Amino acid sequence: CGKSLLEGILSRLAFNATPIFTHPTTAQLYRGPARDRGTQILDEVDRLRGNKELFGALLAVLNVGFQRGSTVLRYDRVGENFEEHSFEAYVPRVLAGIATTTMPDVLEDRSILVSMHRKRPAERVERFNVRRLDVEIQGLRDELYLWALGHAEALAQLYDQMEEVPALSAVDDRLRDIWEPLVAIGSLSDAERNDGNSQIVDLLVGIAGDLSQFRSAAEQETPTVNLIRALEEIRKSSGTYLTPT
Repeated sequence: CGKSLLEGILSRLAFNATPIFTHPTTAQLYRGPARDRGTQILDEVDRLRGNKELFGALLAVLNVGFQRGSTVLRYDRVGENFEEHSFEAYVPRVLAGIATTTMPDVLEDRSILVSMHRKRPAERVERFNVRRLDVEIQGLRDELYLWALGHAEALAQLYDQMEEVPALSAVDDRLRDIWEPLVAIGSLSDAERNDGNSQIVDLLVGIAGDLSQFRSAAEQETPTVNLIRALEEIRKSSGTYLTPT
């Protein structure tokens, strides 16, 4: 389905991005952001579940790393003593896996999910060679970096006004946290064309709305909810109530 290919492109395109790496340590997750604020590209995260202790520690860092200003406290040896150091854990991250349920619900709520599907056997697509496009991708990366630097102040002002975007009022609060920065970037991009068109914002808001509806439907189809529905149907058909024994 192109999972590794997508990660390879993002690794070359995103700001200060890491290479693709697997089986990260908790130290990698919080010391990297403290050093360069770079995007982290993690593959095969579904395999981390095999080590419950490591998985729990990693999950704790990933959960707090969702929000700006979140930190991880650690004690490092300095000479013969230990000193407390605070590491900022907030950076963009790409988490990729092949399992249907790659990450716990708490982390998925803090993420934008991208489902990928394998192409059909008879389907033919042009082969995409990332290495051959390194020069072009580096050019795009540089342009994105310069654009962000040149528009940082305007983006910050737009981001502060995202509460006033009526189109986002239809999505839940967690999704708003995720999508407001993207909509701010889209708003500025639309304004630069100076044609009165809000094409990028409309696209982003539409996707956010679709995801919000999907999340709501998924929450209504959990095993517990389905079990309760089944028991209710039994009660209706039998005319009796189920009681604990």
